[in-house]
Formats: sequence, structure tokens, C-alpha cells
Amino acid sequence: MARFGPTSIASPKHSVRSASGWTTPTPAAPRVPFLQRRITIPTSDQTPVPGPAPHPHPQGTSTDNPRLPLSGLPSGQHRFKRAAQRIKAFIDAGRLGRLLHIAGYAKWQRPQSYYEANDWRGRRSLEGGGVIFSQAGHTLDLMQWIAGDRIEWLFANAVTAPVHQGIDIENLGVVTMRFANGATGAPEASTALYRGGPDRLEIHGERGTIELTAVSITRWDIRDPDGVEDLIGDVAEPSVDTGATGASNPMACSHSWHRAQIADFIDAIRYRRPPAVDGGQARILNVLCDAIYESAQTLRIAYPQ
Repeated sequence: MARFGPTSIASPKHSVRSASGWTTPTPAAPRVPFLQRRITIPTSDQTPVPGPAPHPHPQGTSTDNPRLPLSGLPSGQHRFKRAAQRIKAFIDAGRLGRLLHIAGYAKWQRPQSYYEANDWRGRRSLEGGGVIFSQAGHTLDLMQWIAGDRIEWLFANAVTAPVHQGIDIENLGVVTMRFANGATGAPEASTALYRGGPDRLEIHGERGTIELTAVSITRWDIRDPDGVEDLIGDVAEPSVDTGATGASNPMACSHSWHRAQIADFIDAIRYRRPPAVDGGQARILNVLCDAIYESAQTLRIAYPQ
């Protein structure tokens, strides 16, 4: 099947609006892929203050040159959750059996004032993408990291639900994925669903099902458990308010894992070692988002490259 180059996410001028007010994205002007954008990084003479000691390094670190610690900032911080690391280690050890399906949910609610608070929010040319990229990017990163394999193909359905006015990005999106190991994936994301809910992952393998809700493991059903290796273990986050999520208030999101990742990056520079999440891993997320928008605009299967 043919591959398609990246195109633009819809704007009000290049969209199909139904009588009920829904907007379906259609291709407009060519969109600049995330990986080709010019980024200006401000500099400062101030010495950065190190954050708290990071959690144990997430697995999957790789770099060709440990002297050049390309960081995955600002993606990948959810990998520093202790619960996420426990799930990743459990799956990598083969304790869940073959992965069958992984679902990710970032079904949130944002008021109209959220998009009106800044001139860049809800603007394709300034924000780069809608809920799939800006809010659900961390969920997507966690899904592909825990699955431990590349995504072969995907199909995306992204729309602008008639809840927010004056935005030209999607506020509701659903994706279906096929991983190279045969597992299926299904992320859902929105900023239009009242009252919203905490971000959540459901991981299904041959031996059972695990659910991660915000920072807590809320389901750990393992068939015929065998010893301590099949127990959850201690994954508590003592310094994090487990009840605070970004479901309806973006300011309620914890920054603990941002601080942990920044501290890890500072450590990587100081001790000349690879960071826990390097630039190559961060690039996977950008490629994935480009493919999702490509599929949503062409209404065709896309292949992350």
C-alpha cells in the first residue's frame, strides 16, 4: 500500500462542517512535520538548580555516543512513574505472556476559556496539533514504550467536536494501531468530554490484565500467580497527590516526573552517561504523531517511518 506524505491539519477554511456543528479535518496547505521545525532554545547565565533524585532509570535507554546525551525532553516523563516502571519490567520479563492489546485514554475536559487564555492555543500554526499531540502525547509515549515494539500501521479519526469555538485543531481523536509484535493498540483522546477522567492504560497479555490509572496500578489480574515475581510490589509515590489529575484542570497535573527527568538529564551531562530517555526515543513520538495526522487527513492507513 502506498505511503502518504504529511499534510495539514484542517483549519475552518479547509474543513467539512456538518449541520450539527462537527468539523471533519480535510487536507489544506502542506504541514511542516514536527521533526523539521526550527526550535529556538533560550539561554541563561544562571546555574540550573538540580531537581530531586530521579526514580530508577526507565528501561530502553540507548544512544550511540554516551558523551552526547541527547535528551528526550519534554516527552517521556511519564516513564518515571514507579507504577509504569513496574509494569514495563513485568512485561519485559515475560511475566504477562505475549502482549495482546493495549489501550490508552486521555479523555479530558477543557473549558472554552482554556483555549482563549493564550493566542497560541487551538491554533494549528502555533500549537502544531490538537489533543492527540498536546495532551495525549504522554499517553502515546507510554503505550509504545510499555509495548516494547514499533507500530507498523495505524488509522486515525480526528474531529473538532462542537464544544469549543474558534479553534482549528482536533479536540477529539481515536486511533487504532497494529504493533510489529502483533498486538493491537487503541488510544482515545479528548478535551471535550465533561467532566473528564484521569489518564489510564489497559494492558492485556496472555496471562492477564493490568490497568494504570494516573499514578496507581488499579488492576493487577494475573492468571495462576507464581511467587513474588507476580505481585505488584511497592509502587507508591509518597510525594505525589494520587488524587490530582489533569482531567478537568491542567494546573492539577503533577510536575514530579518532569523534575525527575530534568534531574536525570543533568546527571547524564555531569557523569557522561546516556539519559534515561534519549533523543532517539523522543523522535519515535514525533514520527507517530505525524503519522496519526497524516491518517486523519487522508482517511487512509498510515505507516510511522
